[in-house]
Amino acid sequence: MGEKKTEGEAVQQPAPAGAAVQERITKKEAVRRALAEMGKNAQPLDIQDYVKQRFNIDMNTGHISTTKGELHREGPKGKGRKKKGKTGARKERVGTPSEAPASAPAGAGANKGAAVALEDILKLRYLLDRVGSDPLLALIDVMAR
Repeated sequence: MGEKKTEGEAVQQPAPAGAAVQERITKKEAVRRALAEMGKNAQPLDIQDYVKQRFNIDMNTGHISTTKGELHREGPKGKGRKKKGKTGARKERVGTPSEAPASAPAGAGANKGAAVALEDILKLRYLLDRVGSDPLLALIDVMAR
């Protein structure tokens, strides 16, 4: 039976006629080179044939597809993209305390049937980010009584 190679494992390549040095290449690098040659939209079956003929590496199409996705996520430099959590995105949307919206004008609560203004929504968002949802819900309960 054949050995199962892992993604990062280097594979010994047969030397071309007259060459004394053998190149070692990973499966991921083989797929990277195939994509560079064939284009990013190359199908896994085509890549499979290319990798087998060019590097004498056996890969199934599922592995090739997974490797293509990894290479796509890594981007052109191969460094990997930074993942941004919800808190990072929230910090971009919300201003600093010095940028807090001004207080509502007197009589702003008198218009109960009207739609909520964008300015009020932004104030609420700032308050939610500053104190959190639980204290804000408790405050709403107290104010609704």
